[in-house]
Amino acid sequence: MAAIPGQPGQQPIPIPQPQQFLVQPQGENTGLFGSFFNKGQTKNMKGAGGLMKLDQVPATLKASGSLSDREKLETEVISNAFFFLPFLLLFTLWHTELLLDSYFNIVKRTVADLIPKSVMLHLVSHARDNIQRELLSELYKSRSFEEVMKESEQVTQRRAECRKMIEALRRAEEAVSNV
Repeated sequence: MAAIPGQPGQQPIPIPQPQQFLVQPQGENTGLFGSFFNKGQTKNMKGAGGLMKLDQVPATLKASGSLSDREKLETEVISNAFFFLPFLLLFTLWHTELLLDSYFNIVKRTVADLIPKSVMLHLVSHARDNIQRELLSELYKSRSFEEVMKESEQVTQRRAECRKMIEALRRAEEAVSNV
């Protein structure tokens, strides 16, 4: 183990040295990215006490010769992604601006629709309350209740005619029932 020097008067901190890794290349999963795309191959990683035993991380990574076809494809995709990144950012900004403009237009239309409705609601409510108050004050102030509640001559005549008709119909019913 190597040691990292600490403050004067302190013990150095021990650092484990990287050990030799025994990795056998298998099939197409070799190379730099091979371990990321390991298809269904599992290793027995159980150690003592049921704990997982992981491989130690190497101090340095070295490329293992030439890249496989899959790794070439992956590096090409990554490099192309960096080429298209400014265009992607511009598209994202354009799309965000478009969404904000659409949202702002919706809000403008909603406010333009709601303000006249709100104004009319308050005007109508205020006018209704004022008219009702004025009508009741005039009703109680100027006339007596008998005068206000008095029926007109036409209603009195019609009522008398209806009473005569009811009486005639009763007599007719009695005559029909006696026969």
